[in-house]
Amino acid sequence: MARRPAGAASGVDGCGPGADSAAHGGLNLSQWYLKNMKDYSDAHGGRRYLDYFDQHFYPQISGAKDPETNALRLRSIRSLWDPTYVEESWIGPSGVNAPPLQFIRTMKSWIAQYNPGTKTAITEYNWGALDDINGALAEADILVIPGGPGQRNLMADGPVHDWIRQLDTGSKWTTSVCTGSLILAATGLLKGRKATSHWLALEELRRYDVTPTLERVVFQDKYVTAAGVSAGIDMALTLAAKVADEEVAQRIQLVIEYDPQPPFDAGSPTKAPAEMVEALRAQSRFILEPKA
Repeated sequence: MARRPAGAASGVDGCGPGADSAAHGGLNLSQWYLKNMKDYSDAHGGRRYLDYFDQHFYPQISGAKDPETNALRLRSIRSLWDPTYVEESWIGPSGVNAPPLQFIRTMKSWIAQYNPGTKTAITEYNWGALDDINGALAEADILVIPGGPGQRNLMADGPVHDWIRQLDTGSKWTTSVCTGSLILAATGLLKGRKATSHWLALEELRRYDVTPTLERVVFQDKYVTAAGVSAGIDMALTLAAKVADEEVAQRIQLVIEYDPQPPFDAGSPTKAPAEMVEALRAQSRFILEPKA
């Protein structure tokens, strides 16, 4: 395995395009390195000398924890993957890869062009504020909002909703399980979209201009909602396939031995006895009312 930190372009050119990159075929350091490793491999019988292309990533953000910096820190993770996000530091406006940076996509495109088959890695990074929840959240790109009895205490707009909306600006996927979709809907992020929830809570989604559906897992752009508790496993496996690949998702399924064979066919209001559905609905109405 070979591991080398590689910059966006030549340091001699001030980390941008210039005379040094022009002298190397117009390539930046990363491209030049991948090409030369491939050329060396070809010249030695095709033996692979580079297993991983390893980059280091340091967003240009201070360790401050004020609201403006915290918001920027969470947004900045989109530079790794989002083709619509323009990096807000000097890396974006003047760097050789921008706009937009979309760092991981760029790494993979370089590999495809100059050294096919090489794997990618980002093993060194720092978004700052490592001793704060904001710094920790900057390294997470999937936001999951769970449901449960405490959901009704979180329906009013306030700090929790602000926090969700802030994290959503930098997430790749914003998701919910069970009645967590009610909280997500109350933030306004699901407005005009289709979503699911626990079957007892479905109609509550309409309060927030969300179209309810009995589907177990619903994808709407980057927003993913799962129905009752068990549907969360289906959502997780589907996301694993999208984030990694289907083999990874299948391995996870096998490891947790997820092979549902329920003894009864009553796991949905469309299948369970009608009197049972109505009894549970009557008992559960008060849970779904937002707490005053």
